[in-house]
Parts: sequence; C-alpha cells; structure tokens
Amino acid sequence: MGESGVTYLHLDTPEAQPVGPGALAIDDRGRFVVLDTGGLGIVVATEAGVEKMTLEWDRIQSLIDIVIVDDGYLILELPFGSDQARIVEVAADATIGNLYDLPQGLWLGDGLTGFRLGPNDETWIELELGNRVADIDLSTLEFAITEGFPYPDGLYVIKTWMEPTTLFQAGDTTVEIENQSGGVMTSYMIGKNPDGSFVLGANELTEDSEGLHVTDHALWFDAEGNLLARVDIPVGDQLIYVQHPTVLGADGNLYYLLTTRDDVQVLKLGWQSAG
Repeated sequence: MGESGVTYLHLDTPEAQPVGPGALAIDDRGRFVVLDTGGLGIVVATEAGVEKMTLEWDRIQSLIDIVIVDDGYLILELPFGSDQARIVEVAADATIGNLYDLPQGLWLGDGLTGFRLGPNDETWIELELGNRVADIDLSTLEFAITEGFPYPDGLYVIKTWMEPTTLFQAGDTTVEIENQSGGVMTSYMIGKNPDGSFVLGANELTEDSEGLHVTDHALWFDAEGNLLARVDIPVGDQLIYVQHPTVLGADGNLYYLLTTRDDVQVLKLGWQSAG
C-alpha cells in the first residue's frame, strides 16, 4: 500500500507516453489496455509483459476513448479538422475493421466526451460527462438519448452541476455529496458493480490567494446509497492531461492511468473506509 492509499502495479510502459487525451480500459481477466494517442496505438499489459500495437496511420487520426469487446476493441476517434466523431472496430491484432460515423447529435459540438459499454454490451455514447447518454445501435446508427446512464434498475444521473452539494440519482435512490473543500464540485459516474453498488468521481474546485486548486476523489456507494469507502485520485501527480484515466475493474477495484516524466503507470487505488 503506497502513499494516499495507492498500490503501484508493475506495469510501466515507457513507449506508451501519451500526448493529449488518452484512455485506460481493463477486462475481467486483468488485462490492461492503454490507448496511446501519441503513437496512435494500443498498449496491452498483462502479467506476462507489455505489447505495443500500432494502428494504421492512414485510417486513424485522433483517438479519444477505448473499450474492450470479445473480439478486440472499439475506439472512439475524431478525424482532424472534423466535428464528427466515429467508432472504429479494431481486431485483437490491431487490424482495422468497420468504421461507424456518428450521426449529428453525437458530435463534438453536441457535448461528446467518451463512450462505454452498458451491462448488456450496449454502446453508450457519453455527452457532457454522462449527464446525457446515447444508446446507439451501430448496425443502424439509430440512437436514443437519456438523462444519465440507463441501467435496468433506472437512470444514474447527476441532478445538480457545479454546486457546493451534488445530488446523484441512482435508480430509485438519491445520494448527496458534500464538497469537503467548500468550493464547487463536478461529479461524474465511474462505474457500477454487479452487486448494485456504484462508484462516483468528485472533482472539487476551490480558490484562494494562491489561485485555483483541484482535488479529485472517488466514492463507493452500496445499492441503497450508503457510502462504503472513498479514495483520493492523484490528479496532482499527473504530468500530461489524460481524458479517461480512471476505470472500475471487474474485481471492484479502481485503477488509474498516470503519466510521469519517464513512463506510464497503471495504479491500483486502495479503498479507504468511509468511517
């Protein structure tokens, strides 16, 4: 257990140093996948070692987010000079497959921030950090937008935005999150566990005579909305901005993609009791 409840996994990938937005994904087998936006590739890290795969430069340009699927990956990409993003199918060996141009309403100017898979492998497009979510059928490109994430037990959605207190609706449950720093707070959905518990991120912004200060932490709630644990997210140690660095693993642990001057690390964040 390291400082601030961080366990450092031995998964350094210096060749994966990202430039600009990047993303981390993890599957239920403990395989970490880093989206390398600098070298336009995918880095797969397991206990056996690290493998770097470069994507085809003439077809892939600006990478935003990645999810792992049964036969490879889906990548969210934004062509240079375009407001229209697209989803790219990538095989396990990094071969490019189908490309799906997202319809208007899901473009960068519409608030596009990322995507993820739903509980039944639905493709969910995140707008405004998940305040709005589009469930899209890639075969038809038809989509439906909801306020928040449409889980089977109801919507999971932030009810207040940039307020000292955040209200979050989790199905039939509402939780209240106080900003510990006394400033304003932006909260976001990190993920949901099979047992119904869920994890929220809380980004707190305060200002004093020395300037603006940002802190980030994650909160783990049970299905009834009771706070179980929390952990600080080391945003202050991040050398280069990473758009999607925090992932909830199938094991219930939280993982974080950290860039340093020498390498890229995957950190396992240790939950600390809320009591």
